[in-house]
This record gives sequence, structure tokens and C-alpha cells, in this order.
Amino acid sequence: MCPKFKRRINYPILIIVFLIFVNCESEKAELNKIDNYLIENYSIDKDYLYKKYNENSKSLSISGILIYFLADSVNKDYFCKEIDKLKNQNVLDDAYLLVAESRLVFLSGNKERARQLLERAIEKDSSNHWALFELSNQSEIESEKINSLEKAIQLKSNFYRAKVYNAFLLDVTQHPKKIKELLMPLNENNDDVRIYNLLAEANYYLNEFDEAKRNYEISNSLKSNVDALIGLGTIYFNQEDNMKAKEFLVEAYKLDSSNISVLSSLGWFFFNMNKMDSAEYYLNRVTAQAAKLDEIELTDLVDFYLQIGDLEIAQSLVDTLKARFMLNYIIEGYDLIVNYLVQGGEERAIFLDLYKNKYGDEAMNWLTSKLDRLQIDITPKIKAVQSQSS
Repeated sequence: MCPKFKRRINYPILIIVFLIFVNCESEKAELNKIDNYLIENYSIDKDYLYKKYNENSKSLSISGILIYFLADSVNKDYFCKEIDKLKNQNVLDDAYLLVAESRLVFLSGNKERARQLLERAIEKDSSNHWALFELSNQSEIESEKINSLEKAIQLKSNFYRAKVYNAFLLDVTQHPKKIKELLMPLNENNDDVRIYNLLAEANYYLNEFDEAKRNYEISNSLKSNVDALIGLGTIYFNQEDNMKAKEFLVEAYKLDSSNISVLSSLGWFFFNMNKMDSAEYYLNRVTAQAAKLDEIELTDLVDFYLQIGDLEIAQSLVDTLKARFMLNYIIEGYDLIVNYLVQGGEERAIFLDLYKNKYGDEAMNWLTSKLDRLQIDITPKIKAVQSQSS
């Protein structure tokens, strides 16, 4: 019998394979460590990231994710060269590196190229949460921004940074519960006052006034800011503690006397206190910044100036509304009221019939209530016009 042939084991090759495996596993562990740090924290330490970058400069994925977060720094040109160097050393695409390159290209102004790189990153690794996060950053379509963030959060349930961005994209008056879910629990090291203010605002719209007050107080203790002070003033006013409300609003005014939200809050506070001179002083200053106001804020001001009889300013605000927003029954209703008060006469009254035909009974009820509150009775004139036309 021939002796059995014993297969020779090439120990050096096994050792090399083992070392490569160990190295890959340790690289993966380090990537996970850095990844968890970044997804669980909203505020990041740039010194920590630079240190990690220098320690892991040979790893494509780790270098990519670190460059992505260091891209906004003053060393953009340096990191562009670093990416070129890393790409020249490797033939295969790395999703993290593509995301980093996309960020740098986007910051340089080439949005189309940046988008292409992101799409390549997602094609390379559809589970790459940073690619989806950056897609939300770069997109100009709000629905795409929100959808990308929601997908990223599905992939990483502890993706706190994506949750915060998602919360800020939502309308707090429409989605207070969703915003609260996204922001809670707050990271214990969180020191961003904007997050506490948004959470407090969500609490407010959920009628959780004690929680809202507590979050505004935390925000203001981290850094005195007008949003927290206005929020506290509003809560105390709703709880009929007018002295405390005024105290916070005045403190906000001392902090920033030209802030439009502060001026508006003080104006409406004095209006509700029936101190019309003070209300007019602050709301005049708000009106001077009318270009910054939304439709609701502008119509509220029209209402105020109609009540105090300043038709010139009311007319000016209505003109601003007509120029900036699509016509609706409220804008056209105020336009009708202002024009009637300015011009008078039966020739304006006929437009009430046209208004009713255009917008219906609900709009007509709204207009009638405004006319009643302003003590304008043009019914006899309408009848006169109708009898003349018949």
C-alpha cells in the first residue's frame, strides 16, 4: 500500500488571512464606534473627529465618514486632496467616501455632481444611513427631505441627528406629537437651546403646559434667548398671570429690542390688556418689517389697524397681502372692508353680492362678523343698490 499523502498546510498564508480578518473586524468595530458616536449626538467634537481621522487614515469607510463631518471646516481643500489620494489607492467605490465627496462637491456649488455621487453611494449600499441623511440636506423638495430622514431613522432607530433634522422640518402646529416622539428622549449632553424650544412648543400645542414651561426654562438656563422668554411669557399669559408674562416679554425685549417676534408679542400683549397706545407703538414697529411676516400675521395686523381706525396702514398691509399671497376670502374680504371705509358710497356695497357668489355663505358669515365688530352697517346701502339695479 502506498502511504497516505499528507496535505501540506501553508501556515504563513493562514496567518496572513487571519491577520487580515482580525484587521477587518477591528476596523469594523472602530467604524461602528465612530458611527454610534455621530448618530447618537447632535453636537460633535471636531477635535475628536480629527484625532480619529489621523488614527484611521488608511480606512476608506472611516476616513469617508470623518471627512463628511469635517467637510464644513476650513480644511475643505485639504480634504478634497485626501479623497483624491484615497480614491487613487483603491479601485472599488466606498459608499462612505462617496458621501463625503458628495458633501465637499455640494459645498463647492456643484449640486448636480453632488447628487450623482450620492446616488452612486446609495446604489453601492442602500442601507447607508449617512447617504440618506445627506440626500435630505441637499434636496430642495421638502417631501424628499422628510422621506429621506424617515428612511435613515428606520435604518438606525437611535439616529438622533436625523430625528432632530426631521423634527425641524415639520410644522409644529400640525405635528406636535410626531415632533415630541422624534426629540424624546433628549440626549443628556444636549445643550442646543433650539431643540428644547421646539420640544416646548410641541408640548404647548399638546396642552402640556407644565412640560412646555420646564423645557423653555431649561433652554433659557443654557443660554438666555428670546424664543424661550416669549414662550414663557405666552404660557404665563394664558394662565392669567399677566405680571409674570410681562416680566418675561420685557426681558426678551431687553435681550433683542429689534426682534420682530418680541415686538409682536409685546404688541399683542398690550392689545389684550386694552393698552392701545403701547400696542400701537410695538405693532407699528412690526409693520415696518411687513416683508418678514406671513399671511396670518399680516391679516391680524390689518384687523388691528381697522379697529383703531388707521385706514392708511390697513390699506398698505392689504396691498402687501394681495401682492404676496394667492387671493382668498380673507384677503378679498379685508380689501372690500378697507376700500368701503376709504371710498364709501353705494358703489362699493354691490361687491358684497359678488363676494358672496364667489366664496359662499361661510365666507359671508366671516365678513359679516368682521363688519359687526367694526360697527359697520352697510345693509341699507346694499338694499339701495339692489333696488336701483332692479
